[in-house]
Amino acid sequence: MLNEAVDALEPQNGKIYVDCTLGGGGHSELILKKISPDGRLISFDIDDDAIQAASERLKSYKNLTIVKNSYVNIKDVMASLGIEKITGGVLFDLGASYHQLTKGERGFSFSKEAPLDMRFDQESDFTAYDVVNGYSEEDLVRIFSEYGEEHFSKRIARSIIEQRKKAPLKTTTELANLIVSCTPHTKSSIHPATRVFQAIRIEVNQELKNVKSALNDVLDLLEIGAIISVID
Repeated sequence: MLNEAVDALEPQNGKIYVDCTLGGGGHSELILKKISPDGRLISFDIDDDAIQAASERLKSYKNLTIVKNSYVNIKDVMASLGIEKITGGVLFDLGASYHQLTKGERGFSFSKEAPLDMRFDQESDFTAYDVVNGYSEEDLVRIFSEYGEEHFSKRIARSIIEQRKKAPLKTTTELANLIVSCTPHTKSSIHPATRVFQAIRIEVNQELKNVKSALNDVLDLLEIGAIISVID
């Protein structure tokens, strides 16, 4: 999807583009190669680790502006940079980046022992621990169903409630093992915890709400003919 998402933007030299999730810098680099030397790219991220890694990777590009901010604030950021219109296009890459998923201590992966975290923004106080141990059974069912399309959302939510009466769930493996133990064994190649972890991550980072809000603002900023490309 890396090349396809960037190709969909039809990047052109001389135009202004926005990468709403810098991540490891892969998408940004592809865009920069196509729009240099006279195009401009604004890349957003709230993850300090990602910004540090991508800044090193892309240090040779002088037409890149990296912004430590959420793309939800795209209107204010563009105004602060003196940009009235995005003339080329905007790329949205929803979800956790490869950089985040491979850092076990961040708690995005159920295959690695880590605290229940899942924050994109490490300065935020709200974590996966708060969702798992603080949400009502009804709210757990809702996010597992809506954000994860989990078929066994009620069963998993009930098991979480019962477990935390004894002791709070603190780690990724504790949660993953609980999910495995309370759901039927199937031949699916997808790990039983996949959908629940996705749902919790979306809730912790308010991903869908943020995208909806940002899309409304982006539509006001786009020049006629500019393109929005989304990876979900």
